[in-house]
Amino acid sequence: MKHLFMVFFLFFIGFTMNGQKNITFINQQVENLEIQLVKKGEHLKLTTLQLEELSKIFNEKFERVQTVLAKYSVKSEVSKEMTKIEDEFTPKVESILTFNQRLALHNERKKPVKSSLE
Repeated sequence: MKHLFMVFFLFFIGFTMNGQKNITFINQQVENLEIQLVKKGEHLKLTTLQLEELSKIFNEKFERVQTVLAKYSVKSEVSKEMTKIEDEFTPKVESILTFNQRLALHNERKKPVKSSLE
């Protein structure tokens, strides 16, 4: 937990008010990834080095998202571009993960959704 705080603190120092949105975005992305991994076991937690690399990737992703949001106003166009960004950045994120982390992540994403009618 200390390494997570340190990474986020360093990002906080480097950014202005607009950077606050960036930090929030990065924190959410890292937290979502960590939650998905830890569901499969504590041994799959992200390392400090992985957090640093992922923060750089998510920073780049944030900039791309901001560009799309500024450029497009039609919801369907925004959705299409966001899907492209997700498709582009997923392999970058996965390249930072270990084999076991990637496997756990893929298994988590492929879980069938349970119907509320069952």
